Amino acid sequence: MTAAAAAVAAATRRVIRQLQGAGTVSPETAVAFVSTRRLDGRRLQSLLRQGVVVEAGAGLYWIDEAALAAWRERMRMRLVIVLLIVAAAVAAVLLWRMVGA
Repeated sequence: MTAAAAAVAAATRRVIRQLQGAGTVSPETAVAFVSTRRLDGRRLQSLLRQGVVVEAGAGLYWIDEAALAAWRERMRMRLVIVLLIVAAAVAAVLLWRMVGA
């Protein structure tokens, strides 16, 4: 994982952890998101666009747990696909070396 990808993943975890830690599961339990990190704010905006985090108005946010579960499943599937591609590439290189040797 690159340093940039690790930073994005960490920022995503911070945003989700902060909101989940506050028990934000509906508009009635929405809270303000507080962070001094610019990347956290960008991840919040991304999660808003994806429907994982919902704005209740006036800078208050809550997590849609069903959307979060679906988002996590999509992320897992992307990881599986990337790992399969890497495994296929490694297998192709090894096979090429065996045949060419």
